Amino acid sequence: LDPNQIVEIRGLIRELGKAKTVVLSTHILSEVQATCTRVIIINRGKIAADGSIDDLQRGSTGGEKIELEVEIPDGASFDSVAVQVRAIPSVEHVTLGFENNGMKKFSVDYRAGVDVRREMFNLCVQKGWTLLEMHSVKTSLEDVFRQLTAEGLK
Repeated sequence: LDPNQIVEIRGLIRELGKAKTVVLSTHILSEVQATCTRVIIINRGKIAADGSIDDLQRGSTGGEKIELEVEIPDGASFDSVAVQVRAIPSVEHVTLGFENNGMKKFSVDYRAGVDVRREMFNLCVQKGWTLLEMHSVKTSLEDVFRQLTAEGLK
């Protein structure tokens, strides 16, 4: 199918799904993500996961993640920044992506169900850091599938 036909077929499947159950069996998980509201992952003949895409993405990690890009004028080390970020309740892990001339890009893993964005913003304001970017990161359906089915691959 060409890209226009793919969009039409996705729309048709979603429209049919409003009144009927549509079973889409595929290994092309980007299509599942673009088309489906509920996913069942089968591994070795048994149901490994069953739920909405959002539920499966959140449940695979046990938490949530945001990525930030911050300009820190005083040239503080990433380690000192990470200590301050980890002081936010529910933050579990801070990982450096890159740093260059006071610019730091890092990810923050935190407990599911808690939104740390406001606290992260407030920390930046309090410390005089310039927050250039902050966005939520979702685990891809492909990552969820690999986590649930990886035991037989090693």
